Amino acid sequence: MSKGERFVLDITSDRDDKVHVHGFDKEVDVAAGKRAKLELVADRTGRYEVESHDPALLIVVLQIR
Repeated sequence: MSKGERFVLDITSDRDDKVHVHGFDKEVDVAAGKRAKLELVADRTGRYEVESHDPALLIVVLQIR
């Protein structure tokens, strides 16, 4: 994705958890079996991990150019 683009993380989890986007200091609560959306703007370049808290799992790495 390119710097300046808007994007949405559309998350469905099998357990209650929090999902955190590193570098953006944003997190969203997710409930088991429910969808959670987090809208962001790619306002910086780099690679940023998106992960759950419990258990700590890497979900995706965002690459912003």
